[in-house]
Amino acid sequence: MWIDGAMKIIDFGSRRIKYNLHRENRKRLRIVVAPELTVDVFAPTTAGDEQIQAAVVKKAAWIARKLDGLAKYHPLSAGLARTKGNIG
Repeated sequence: MWIDGAMKIIDFGSRRIKYNLHRENRKRLRIVVAPELTVDVFAPTTAGDEQIQAAVVKKAAWIARKLDGLAKYHPLSAGLARTKGNIG
């Protein structure tokens, strides 16, 4: 069973991390940080919202590092740098 989820947000310092919550028949929580700079959380259908949020908060530093690392290669980030006058 797959229940497509809603957009959720956690605060990590001054940063807000948005993630899509998906509930599935699974045993463990899975967090995926995609190259498109999206975060998907796949959680067991039996897990409570507070449990899921606590797990995501616990991994927030890891998620932020992955997003920052992927942002270096994201075409949108490079385009913004060029429009700010950083052309050599």
